[in-house]
Amino acid sequence: MSQWGCGWSLTQSWTGEGLPRVDLNTLQEHYGQLHRKINHAWDLVVMQAREQLRAAKQRRKGDRLVMACQEQTYWLVNRPPPGVPSVLEQGPERSSCTAGQAQMSPQGLPSNCSPPGPFQTKNIDFYKREMELCRKALGRARVKSSVCLEAYLKFSSQRELHDPIMSGCLPGNPWVTDDDTYWTLNAPSVAVPTKLRVERWGFSFQELLEDPVGRAHFMAFLGTEFSAENLSFWEACEELRHGGQAQVHAMVDAVYQQFLAPGAARWVNIDSRTMERTLEGLHQPHRYVLDDAQLHIYMLMKKVSVQARRARGVPGPVTAGSAHPLPTGCWHA
Repeated sequence: MSQWGCGWSLTQSWTGEGLPRVDLNTLQEHYGQLHRKINHAWDLVVMQAREQLRAAKQRRKGDRLVMACQEQTYWLVNRPPPGVPSVLEQGPERSSCTAGQAQMSPQGLPSNCSPPGPFQTKNIDFYKREMELCRKALGRARVKSSVCLEAYLKFSSQRELHDPIMSGCLPGNPWVTDDDTYWTLNAPSVAVPTKLRVERWGFSFQELLEDPVGRAHFMAFLGTEFSAENLSFWEACEELRHGGQAQVHAMVDAVYQQFLAPGAARWVNIDSRTMERTLEGLHQPHRYVLDDAQLHIYMLMKKVSVQARRARGVPGPVTAGSAHPLPTGCWHA
């Protein structure tokens, strides 16, 4: 009985509206089939139907509306009417678009809606659009699933010891042991970083720059190479990007005068093409106007760090003086 109501609204299925438009013989035939299938429990079905009808009458108007939407959605998803495509296969946006344009001629279709099927006009513009989409698809970077999974495994195995959930929390979980030593050792600015923290700097150059302690050690290293202004310029660009909108113009001018202007006190070395693009953007300064120059300096610093790592490895004083917290608390009893 419920399957026959999938094409009606909930009001029609309860009140019987629209039944005269259906063949009475067909209804009687299906009613008889349903009676034969559940004849052993017919009294229970009738009792449940009466209880549901009584409960529906006692519901508020808002609840009845919600129940109506839920029932219509259930039947549209699980038992769509004959000739109607499945909502899950077609998608809500596409189905609503095609439903609104089903009676329109191909000449009356809007440019931003191209329903599939016989309503699609395959003219010159259509094929130009297809060629542009294919050209963009060819330019996308694609990675094989095997390569992607291998990278995920490498990433997980590399950071397994540094994950407090996977390998435990040294010296102890502050939320369990009431000991805040873990927070003290891993504070943003500490005199002696932990061994795990120093090892994490070697994972990537971005990890080194994101850690305030690692950035301070890298600044000291660049000072010995007479290129500390590169990191200062990168930090100024980060401050510009995440700073307030009202100070953007003043900060752009200050960064230019300090690092990019001819004869600047801390002039940074960037190529001519990057300098041209940066100077063009300075006519209308915004918070991302120095991104090209920042990326150029970032790659220079990354190259210097890789060369230093290959030549000398991780600085000896840093690893030798790093802290090795011992396990404490109830988890390591």
